[in-house]
Formats: sequence, structure tokens, C-alpha cells
Amino acid sequence: DLACYDFEGALKWSKSLGKADNPYGHASSLMAYQNLLFVQFDQKTNGKLFAFDIADGKEVWKVDRKKPSWASPICVNTPFGFELVVNSQKDVDAYDPLTGALIWTLPCLDGEVAPSPAYGGGKVFVANEYSSATAIRLSDVDKKPKPEIAWQYDQSLPDISSPVCAEKYFFLTTTRTEMICLDAETGKETWLHEFEDSFSAS
Repeated sequence: DLACYDFEGALKWSKSLGKADNPYGHASSLMAYQNLLFVQFDQKTNGKLFAFDIADGKEVWKVDRKKPSWASPICVNTPFGFELVVNSQKDVDAYDPLTGALIWTLPCLDGEVAPSPAYGGGKVFVANEYSSATAIRLSDVDKKPKPEIAWQYDQSLPDISSPVCAEKYFFLTTTRTEMICLDAETGKETWLHEFEDSFSAS
């Protein structure tokens, strides 16, 4: 169920998308950009990526999703403009946030994907246990972005927590109590620290 309230607590609009048909339930967080609210409503079959007008809840666009994930979308400003980037069980997909048009897709994931994508240093960064961490560089081909794998890392990988980028570094946390820092340009492990407790939050 979606519900929108004003700052006085009055309900502006609401709607139901139904119960997600997947083994863990719905886990993707909402994302807003300009006047649009994005909902990554993934499920085993008939998954959708929606854009709703925040003012009245009307559907602006929707696209079919072939493979689900439990990740959340991100909307990032790339050298080619803003892109809505989402993970699936196999692919990373980027859409035009205003129209829903697919800009690019790249297969580089596997398994039951919960970590969301991150962006920094001109690269999209994704990671999942039983797969790999992948830095995706967007190259200019006829003034359009072409995704290329810059590097991959397959040592300590998250199965729940999303990665984050801070300038020149990507950070990962795992349920095996590890925090890992990777060089964003090369993928080289800068340091790894083991804590006493595991990480589940992003």
C-alpha cells in the first residue's frame, strides 16, 4: 500500500499495488525525483517498476521487470544526465527517470540480490554474495552511455547491506562481521576490518 500525507497529517492519496509474490516479501525502499515517486515492485512474475506523480498518485509510467531483487533504486546524476539505476537477480538496469525508457543494462549479478547499487567516482557499483562486486564505468558511444566493467572483486561480499561510496573509496559490510574498503578506481582492497558483530543495515 502507498499513502501520501501532507505536513499537517492529512491524507492526500493512497493506493494498493497488491501483495508481492516473492519468498521474503517486499523490501525495496521508495525513491523520489522531481515530481515522481518510484516503486520497484519486484516479484517472481509480473514485476513492475512504477513512477507515480507525487501530487495526486497518478501513474506516469511503468515498465516490466524480468528478474526480481530485494534492492532499492537509486537516482544519480551521471555525465549523461540523471539515471534511475536498479538491480535484479542477473542485471543492473538504468532508466530515464522521467520517461521509463531503458538507457542501458549489464549482466553482472547473481543470486538473491538484496544490496542496492551505489554511485561515485563516475561509476555505478553493485555487489552481492555468491556473485561479485562490480564497478561499472559509463563510456561515451555516439553521445550515449555504454556500460563497461571497470573491475570486479570477489573476496568479502555483502548479502544484505548495501555498499556506499565516499569520494575515492567504496565500502562494504557483511554479515560475517567484516567492513571492507576498496579503491574506487582500481578495485584494490585498501583495508579489511573484522568487528565482533555482523552488519545487516545499510
